[in-house]
Amino acid sequence: MNTARGEAVTDTGRVMRDENPLRSPFREIRAVRERADGPWPGLLVRTASGVVGVLVDAQVLGQHWKGWDAAPSGHVLAPIDLARTAAGGHDVLLPVCAERLEDFVRRRGARSALPPGEAVTLGVSVLRGCAQILGTPPVTGDWWLDDSGRPVLATDASPQSAVAAAAAVLGVAVVDPVLQQAWDTAVRALGAGRVTSRDLIDVEELLFAAAEPEPLSTISLSPRPAVDVAPDLRATALQVHHAAPRPLWQSLIGSVDADLADTVSRATTAVWRRMRTPTRSRRAPLLVGGAVAASVLVGGALWPSAGGVAGVG
Repeated sequence: MNTARGEAVTDTGRVMRDENPLRSPFREIRAVRERADGPWPGLLVRTASGVVGVLVDAQVLGQHWKGWDAAPSGHVLAPIDLARTAAGGHDVLLPVCAERLEDFVRRRGARSALPPGEAVTLGVSVLRGCAQILGTPPVTGDWWLDDSGRPVLATDASPQSAVAAAAAVLGVAVVDPVLQQAWDTAVRALGAGRVTSRDLIDVEELLFAAAEPEPLSTISLSPRPAVDVAPDLRATALQVHHAAPRPLWQSLIGSVDADLADTVSRATTAVWRRMRTPTRSRRAPLLVGGAVAASVLVGGALWPSAGGVAGVG
């Protein structure tokens, strides 16, 4: 955080002290705003090993935060590490939450139905997150999509019921007709007065029977409607008329959304992550990093972007 922050506490409880008191264990990137950028206010940082996360004051999360005991590989948001502050308190290093899950689902549904494989990943992730909190007192929270494309429940981040929020997320999703019956069953199961693990397992099996899971694609490169881009095209035409001639590649790049560089960066990272993810049984916890075809990096990257990159704006 600052030059006074010279030690960190690992998840095993061992304190790691920086040998150089002038070097911070974290490189600050930017502030994170509550709700707008993530579930809680904090600071986006990069560790010495290259891990990017959000530092949140442990007091903001509270002693009884449900995430303390959550499995890191599950779908309930859990700490990556702890860092001791100069004042004697602690900051919690959390995964980056890129976008509220309901916002992501609505954005994807505005153009077309989720492909069956992506819908299965979304549905099973939410069902498993709910299964993680069954058997405990009623849990509240908000559902987010982390920067690897994994749906996670940020417990205690809002006063709404976590299970009711899950039902709301699935309820607004637009899915392929091949999945509709299983999907409706999942929504009904989460909306029931008493949700049981058996119900969730049964619905999960229905979803798996309908399609094989695929990673969630968090990048939208759909063309915008002509009515949306017409004013921009007229303005661009006037600028080109009075501007000096430019090489063709510069003209093409100039007509692409300003977020292209960030989109390409995220796309390449997503492809790298998927290539490194080993093949697993569908019964294993889902790893749902966003995947982008190679064509995105060639011709497709020059298409105007309608939704931008998940978590931006």
